[in-house]
Amino acid sequence: MKPIFLILIFNFFLLAFPQSTIQIKDFDTGQPVQKARVYKHANRALLGSTDLQGFLTINDENIEKETFYIEAEGYLSRFDHISEGTKTIFLESGVQIKNNRLNAENLIIGMIQKEKINHPHSLHNYKYSSYTKFEIDADSLSMSYIENPEKRKDRINNKVKKALKNNMFFLAERSMDHLFDEKLGEKNIITANKISGIQKPVYEILAKELRRNELPEFLEIKNLKFYRFRLLDSLTLHDKKTYKISFYLTRQYNKNTSSSGTLYIDAESLALVRYIGSIKNQWLYEYNVERESRTGVWMTSREFIRIIFPLTRILNKNTTGTQSWATISTLYSGFTYPVTFSKEEFFGYEYEVSKDFWNNEARLEKVRQPALTLRESQTYSAIDSVAHNYHLIKKMQFLSPLLLGEVRMNKVNMDLFNSIRFNDFEGLRFQLGGRTNYDFSKDISLKGYTAWAAKDQQLKYGAGIDFFVNKINNGKFSLLGESDVNAAGKNQFREYGAIENVRDQTNNLSNNIYYRYKKGELQYQQDFFDYFTASLVTDYQTQKSLFDYSYKDNLVSKEYHQFASSLRIKFTPFVKYMKTPINKIAIEDEMPYFFFNYTRSWKAFSSDFEYDKFDFTTFFNLKNRWGNTKITANAGFISGRTSLFNLYEGFGVVKNGDNILKRFELKGYNTFETIHPGSFFASKYVAFFITHTFKDLRVWGNKYLYLTLVYNGMIGNMEHKELHTLHSYTVPDKYYQEVGIEFNKLISIFGLGAYYRLGSYHSGNFEDNLYIKLTYTLFK
Repeated sequence: MKPIFLILIFNFFLLAFPQSTIQIKDFDTGQPVQKARVYKHANRALLGSTDLQGFLTINDENIEKETFYIEAEGYLSRFDHISEGTKTIFLESGVQIKNNRLNAENLIIGMIQKEKINHPHSLHNYKYSSYTKFEIDADSLSMSYIENPEKRKDRINNKVKKALKNNMFFLAERSMDHLFDEKLGEKNIITANKISGIQKPVYEILAKELRRNELPEFLEIKNLKFYRFRLLDSLTLHDKKTYKISFYLTRQYNKNTSSSGTLYIDAESLALVRYIGSIKNQWLYEYNVERESRTGVWMTSREFIRIIFPLTRILNKNTTGTQSWATISTLYSGFTYPVTFSKEEFFGYEYEVSKDFWNNEARLEKVRQPALTLRESQTYSAIDSVAHNYHLIKKMQFLSPLLLGEVRMNKVNMDLFNSIRFNDFEGLRFQLGGRTNYDFSKDISLKGYTAWAAKDQQLKYGAGIDFFVNKINNGKFSLLGESDVNAAGKNQFREYGAIENVRDQTNNLSNNIYYRYKKGELQYQQDFFDYFTASLVTDYQTQKSLFDYSYKDNLVSKEYHQFASSLRIKFTPFVKYMKTPINKIAIEDEMPYFFFNYTRSWKAFSSDFEYDKFDFTTFFNLKNRWGNTKITANAGFISGRTSLFNLYEGFGVVKNGDNILKRFELKGYNTFETIHPGSFFASKYVAFFITHTFKDLRVWGNKYLYLTLVYNGMIGNMEHKELHTLHSYTVPDKYYQEVGIEFNKLISIFGLGAYYRLGSYHSGNFEDNLYIKLTYTLFK
């Protein structure tokens, strides 16, 4: 009786505490590694050492969540994750480099070099279809049922457990047609889409996860050095000899991350046939991608991704061991080569939606493989009922415009990010504005705003209308009337996005060099190809100084007139958009960006100015092994005569103060942190802003240091300086430069930055050149 009792007790502990057995082996020889020490990565708590056969059993209730650190004498240490069950982990010798590793790396380099030959793009043309199913699900058996629930979350827990017997949390399907022609380019069309709980398309959601899986990022030449590869053996796959190679991530970038898996490479073509593996950070990602040979190239045939995360723990933190996951599975079919296409099939954007794509059940029935199970089918009706009862679609339509800084209220999108602003001239500025959306009209959009500021106590307003024409190329005519104020020398010649708009507001916190303007504007904007946007603008405006400044010795109160026309070009070669019936949405947003503007101010209609103005701005983002480098370059040139309002101000954001503490304030965005607003003006200039953010540096435990280095430079000149009097300023005809260091996210999103002026404009007193600022990391 006693042995049976002990066995029952032992089995109880096995069930109560998740258990995993690991075996650690030599990466090159496959022999067991004894006395290898295994720690928790988070706190370096020792969990044990391996025995003579390299085995160690770990009992830990959070095994699925943890990342472990493994080390042994004579071997390179590494990180890994450990699931329940038995797992083999390889350690690499710190001394020897074996032939099988060299062979593995040579095979992978050969595979990368031949990827273009093996890729379908090496064909003249082709087409195929894809079917994607996205599910969020949980194991109801792993959820505990709470008897006599008193709390609301406990009642929800029981409802969820009951519902999971008949349906999932979420289900969505999508079918697409993919076309390629070496002369005409690519075309990807969403032909059908169905999402549980959503009765109307929310295009911001559709734009996500549209990129098809090419070679994984770690199989780029620049990333191979961070991984270790080992040739295991060869086998027959698809009736062809195939090499099997294991890999794992050896450098962690100080992140709580591990990655490992297996590659299968065709021996004849050196094409990647299959890759499976997992990534563990906060969640666990598992993937399996397969390719097939088609007419001499290798085509992805199916993809499977599983993301394991504690969704049900959100409902009830006391629920332990609940298994929940999201899966994304894609099946590719109907590969056809050769194909004859017409130019019209590729007209417009690379990504589009067909007119009848939404809830196109007939189309989905044709491409579903396999057919939906009863539980999957019931998910649509169940989640649709929940969405209707809790008005989820209205909430989603309300929240989705937040990506653009707007809040949707029926047929109007209200401007959120500009509702409250501050600058030294206006003080607190309160603004109410917005625009009509697609539900109001498919052909026009009305827009407008009104604002009032506490300091100058003046009313500002603007109103306009957009006419949507040539919709296939996103064309629109715009009329705008406006009466407002603007910072002198900060003419905006390109449209700011919502995030850029927020950042730009910090640049005028200490600026009181403003002028008032009233203008009427006519604009036509259209996209050319997938990456050019051009605008033709004509405007007539009046300008009046609101600070001590005189142009041509006129009175400060004089009102100047200007009639001008502009050509504005935006070039974004690596941004890909999806065209919807409403607008275009970026699905791949990558730098560099280029902006060019040419303005001609005409001597007509009583205009006081006549000049030509050229503006150029570019943004670069360079990722490297040390971190991330961002470069912004600006240049401008004016030929002719005009006021300071239309010249170039020196990007200054410094608060007035006679010591470091009195100058303390929020840092700007692409600005000089050691220049006072309005202290530099030029008619031609070049300026650049460089920031390098290092990879997160782990200090201790889960604490990280977020370090950024800054270098800014500017040089310029001015023609007809004698035309500008009263206001005191400097021309940056000598090279202006400053350096800085930022310790970001010290407390939540806030940190500290120190900036120092160098070179020709450096003053003798150390304190006069040093500026301390509050940094923020709200947007990356």
